[in-house]
Amino acid sequence: MSTFDPEIVDELRELLGDQLNLIASEFEQQLVEQLPLLQTALAQAHFAETTRIAHLLKGSAANLGAFALADAAAGLEQAARAADAATCATCGVELEQVSAATRAELRELAILPPAAPHPQ
Repeated sequence: MSTFDPEIVDELRELLGDQLNLIASEFEQQLVEQLPLLQTALAQAHFAETTRIAHLLKGSAANLGAFALADAAAGLEQAARAADAATCATCGVELEQVSAATRAELRELAILPPAAPHPQ
């Protein structure tokens, strides 16, 4: 299953060229920084912070054409606005999974360099 809209990716490549790689790297860094903060907000049932981070990720993902991630973030944002802890927990797990798939697809599409091997 693709996590990206291929038409948007093609359009971004045409418009941005190599700049797309930099933008994707910044997006990945945002995920690396925000996901732990999101997990903390979820664990503490801090709905305002969960809403803020989910909204941020939703917009960033949509701008790159990563609509699976944008949709997952939108679901979490909606649950957090409703202060629905159970749905937030479910959506948080989904967001983590879709985030990993999105990052992997960025590498498959050669928008991000291959992941560094983990030391053994």
